[in-house]
Amino acid sequence: MSSRHKFLLIFFILASLMLMLIKVFDSHSSQMTVLKEAISRSYKLNADVLVLRKNEKNFLTRLSWEEIKKFQTNSDVLTADLDMLSRLLADQNELSQSLVRVRTSLHDYRTRFETVCQCYEKIGIDYDHGLKGKVKQAYLRLEALIWHWENRDPTSWEHLQSYRYSTLKLSINEKNFLIRPTQKYVERFRTQLTQLGDTLEKDQFLSKADKELFTNLLHDYSESFYDLSDLMMEMDHSPHSPLIALSQAARDIETVVQHISSKIVDDIIVSEKGARTYSTVILLSFAFGILSIALIPFLLLMTGQNQPLLLDDRQVPEAAPL
Repeated sequence: MSSRHKFLLIFFILASLMLMLIKVFDSHSSQMTVLKEAISRSYKLNADVLVLRKNEKNFLTRLSWEEIKKFQTNSDVLTADLDMLSRLLADQNELSQSLVRVRTSLHDYRTRFETVCQCYEKIGIDYDHGLKGKVKQAYLRLEALIWHWENRDPTSWEHLQSYRYSTLKLSINEKNFLIRPTQKYVERFRTQLTQLGDTLEKDQFLSKADKELFTNLLHDYSESFYDLSDLMMEMDHSPHSPLIALSQAARDIETVVQHISSKIVDDIIVSEKGARTYSTVILLSFAFGILSIALIPFLLLMTGQNQPLLLDDRQVPEAAPL
């Protein structure tokens, strides 16, 4: 092979290495751009999940219709951010599978939250709705009946004070239970109800019709309270409470989203190390090629200068005679 052909071969190899290096840098740059945007989006997902947790806690502490609307709105925001991140990571199989898990966890979380909301709607978001409203109205009817008796016969005021006192005691136990749902307040309510029933049965002042009406109103009030207390105790103390399932769903979606952020960061680190190693190998090969080209003239020169010296016997001078 002539020197010219060797030079062209080395030049071709160097050009190929240069193109490979440019392609590696371009591919790495594009991949890094996608991963950096993806990590930013994944952090946004973490923030979206925390906002949902905040709406959840605000609802449970305030029992506000407004917090239900905020939760629904922010869950739609999370879904939109999830769609955008899915498009960015469409070529990343493992991360795409994790995003599918996020969708499943988000659906489960929203379903659990809706279940809890339905339970509290049945309990009563405020004291005018649900079982709370039913208990309130039953007590007001009971109290109104006592006021009616007092106004009907002012002389009976002193006799009726025992009924007013007993119904107030029932109401206090009811309010204590609403503040702190524990079984002891239900038992106190039941004890006070039994005492009031005994008082009514022994009463000689009220007519049979009055006693029957009072008993019916008292039954409505007590049954409404028992329904309310059973549901609230199930929510707060039962191992099958929807609140426990809601908490577990929230932890699941937080874990998956945090895993995605960590995985993207790991991919960025691996990508940078791989690109750095590959680029170093190509640069060393490129430097070796340049060095080879630089040495070609020197090697050719040395080859020309080191031709073997052939001596003819006829050119050797004869030795002088002694």
